[in-house]
Amino acid sequence: AGDSRPFLICGHHFCSACLHDETLRMVHSNELPVQCKQCQTLVSVKDLSSAFPREQDRTALLTTVATSHVCNTPAHPLGKCPYTGCNQILAKESGYSKCYRCGREVCVSCGLIDSDDSWSSLHR
Repeated sequence: AGDSRPFLICGHHFCSACLHDETLRMVHSNELPVQCKQCQTLVSVKDLSSAFPREQDRTALLTTVATSHVCNTPAHPLGKCPYTGCNQILAKESGYSKCYRCGREVCVSCGLIDSDDSWSSLHR
């Protein structure tokens, strides 16, 4: 294929169509982050972006990748609102965080939201 080029970080070659399809598969099966198949080095944002020429697709992909990174890094100062369907990014400060998208209070220590049954017994 004429669109084979090297990854920026590791130098292994990839096909844009293959990277596009594999990235979509990984996003849908929650297998992020995207890694080089040959050496398991993380694929750069620039390489991922190059496989998604439409800006709308690229923006959606990069949002998903960034959210996955934040949510799968326990020491990261940001996290995702646990309320079903919300997915807003929150600051993990001590105590409680209020989600500005769904309006729920979230306990940073345990991850409970104010609508959980055990909220009042544990947080009042």
